[in-house]
Amino acid sequence: MNGKIGRPTIFGLGMAIALTAIGSEAAQAAALPPSSSDFELTGLSATPVKGNSNTFDVTVTVTQTQADGSDFTPQVTEETHDFPGTVYFVVENGSVTEGPYSATLTTSPTPGITYPNLGPGPSAPQISASATYQLVLPSSVVLGGGDNLEIYPGSNRQYIFRMGPSSDNSWADDNVSGVGQVTIPYGQLPEVPWAAGIPAIGLGPAGLVWMWRLKSRVI
Repeated sequence: MNGKIGRPTIFGLGMAIALTAIGSEAAQAAALPPSSSDFELTGLSATPVKGNSNTFDVTVTVTQTQADGSDFTPQVTEETHDFPGTVYFVVENGSVTEGPYSATLTTSPTPGITYPNLGPGPSAPQISASATYQLVLPSSVVLGGGDNLEIYPGSNRQYIFRMGPSSDNSWADDNVSGVGQVTIPYGQLPEVPWAAGIPAIGLGPAGLVWMWRLKSRVI
């Protein structure tokens, strides 16, 4: 009889220990402070590159909202965070997300944000800078009207948009916060921006001939 009672008791104790452990881990995770960033995405635009239906120049604008204290030492009067050489994007078409796809920095020299070490007291200034990246989507990505281009929104550090050197281990405050999404300018004709004027050019000689005939009749 004791053996029959002992097995459920041991099983119950095991479950209780497991649930206690899970509850402890959940409590620790909930107790972690939310990550904060000193950088916000304040601008995003995409322009088709002429002659390439799947190539875009993407310009991002980032604003630093406060000093990154981890970069300062007593002798440092300002800090600089450069734009990364690569930014990753995803393409969203309804409920389907494709990517991430890498875009390469084309702005030269490498732009960045230089922020002053004001110390305690003065209100933090808002300092912005922009950079342009060229994004070449694979030919397998079929674009359509209403598709969106978005900066990689996930948590994989390999793809996160982040300002500053990768050697800086204070990751959270250098990540660029904010949702960056723009409708892909699909269906434009960037390779022939003056296409609308072609019919007018064709009518030019015909108009001259008509004017000459009219003048001849009058004479």
